[in-house]
Amino acid sequence: GAAYLVSDAPHPRGVRVADPAAALLALGRWARSSYEGPVVGISGSAGKTSTKAFAAAALGAASSPGNLNTPLALAATLVNARLAPEGRRPLVLELGIDHRGEMAELVALVKPSHGLLTLIAPSHLLGLGDLATVAREKAVLLEAAPQAFASRQAWNFLSPDLRARVTSYGLDEDAHFVGRRLAQSLGAQTLQVQGVTFELPHPGEAMARNAVGALALAAALGLPLAAAAAALAAATLEGGRLQLRRAGGRLILDDSYNSNPGSAAEALAALRELPAPRVAILGDMLELGEASARYHRELGEASRG
Repeated sequence: GAAYLVSDAPHPRGVRVADPAAALLALGRWARSSYEGPVVGISGSAGKTSTKAFAAAALGAASSPGNLNTPLALAATLVNARLAPEGRRPLVLELGIDHRGEMAELVALVKPSHGLLTLIAPSHLLGLGDLATVAREKAVLLEAAPQAFASRQAWNFLSPDLRARVTSYGLDEDAHFVGRRLAQSLGAQTLQVQGVTFELPHPGEAMARNAVGALALAAALGLPLAAAAAALAAATLEGGRLQLRRAGGRLILDDSYNSNPGSAAEALAALRELPAPRVAILGDMLELGEASARYHRELGEASRG
C-alpha cells in the first residue's frame, strides 16, 4: 500500500539502491546537517521515554515517537522533522543502546546540541558487559553534546573532567538544578523548581526527577519556567511507565513496559508511597547475562516490607 518506496529490489513505484538501510542513514545525516533548531538527545538506563515526553512538552518540541530510539528510527525521525513546516523548533530524541559502540553511532547521526542522562543502572548487560561499561557508553552522549545534563545519580558515574562541564539535576540539594517535592497525593505530587510551583499528575520520585530534568533543559534554552512547567504537566506519557490504573476497587501501578534493576527499584519506591496493603507483581528482568540470578535475588530482597 505504500505510495513510493526505496528498495534493493526493482519496483515500478520506487527507486532501487544497493543498501536501503545505508540510504536511510544518509538521508538522516542530510536532514540533521540542515536542521536549524536545537536537537536534544536523551538516554539512560530508565526514565528516558518519560523524560523525552516531558521535555518535548516543556520545550514545545517535536520528538521521536514512542521508544523508537535506534539508528534507523532516528534517521527517519530526523527526515520527518526536517521536512515539517515548523522545522526550526527544538527536536527531542531518545537514544537507546544495547551494545558497545552504538552510542557513538547515534551521536554521529543526531549531533546533539544538548544531551541528558537520566539514570545509570545495570541494563542490556548481554551486550554491554557490566555497569562500568554501561556508564562509559552512555557518557559518550554527554561528551558529544556542547550542553550536557545528568541526574545527580548519573553524574556520580562520570569522569571528573566530564563532571566539570555537566549540569546535574534532581531532588538532591547538592545538584546544580534542584527540584523539591512539596506534597504527594494519590497519583500526583506538587513540585517546586527554581521558585516555580506546579502539580505533576504522576506519582513517585522517578517521575519528579524526570520532570526536573526536562525543566533544566527548558531553562538552558531560555524558556519561561512557569509556562514550561504547565506544558510539562499536561504531557501525555507512553503506557506502562508508573501509571496508576483502577480495576474495580483496586489501584494498580502499571510499570509493565520493561524492567532492569534500576527501573524496578524506582517502581518499588513509587509503590511504597501508595496506601497499604501493597502487592508487587514482578516479572523477569532480561538481558542481564551472568549477573541475572544475583540481580533477581536482590530485587526479591528489596521487595520485602
